[in-house]
Amino acid sequence: MHPAWRIVAAAALAGVIGCVYYINQQAGQQSEWKAKYEALLQEKETMLAEQKTFQARMDESETMLTTIRNMKTVNMYTVTPTRPGLLATVYWNPKSQEVLLTVHNLPAPAADQQYQLWSIVNGKPVDAGVFDMDKAAAGFQKMKAVPGAQMFAVTLEKKGGSPHRRSPPCTSPAKWQVDIPSSGPILAPGL
Repeated sequence: MHPAWRIVAAAALAGVIGCVYYINQQAGQQSEWKAKYEALLQEKETMLAEQKTFQARMDESETMLTTIRNMKTVNMYTVTPTRPGLLATVYWNPKSQEVLLTVHNLPAPAADQQYQLWSIVNGKPVDAGVFDMDKAAAGFQKMKAVPGAQMFAVTLEKKGGSPHRRSPPCTSPAKWQVDIPSSGPILAPGL
């Protein structure tokens, strides 16, 4: 064999080896890029799902805001210096009688007790339902509708509520006293 052929054969063999190496490198990179692409697709799907969740929450918030704009607001405060400030807010629609409650600063009740909302109608308390502290503190809790409500009050009752209020009325006709353990009474202003 001619020495030039040996050089050509060696060069061809080196070229084939180089090509095989290059193809393997490209295949490895292609696999890496494919994995990155699939990860990006998965991330996109996750982001789209989160966006749908956020959109649903935003729509719910818009609906709630529209509802609240059409409601009267009744802020309930304590009169005791040991726990001053706003304790709960009632949103009330006189036309539909819809009642929503949110809690701001009520102390957690004992395990065997629960707070109860009352609608005051012609000076008499009418049960508007018990409420879950977690739900009412995290947002709004829908309460029972009571036609003709003139005021609202909160009492601490046994778990499950009471058919009749425990706390006596205040002497002021525009306010209703309710008892809160270790924090004193709450006054609910007239509507």
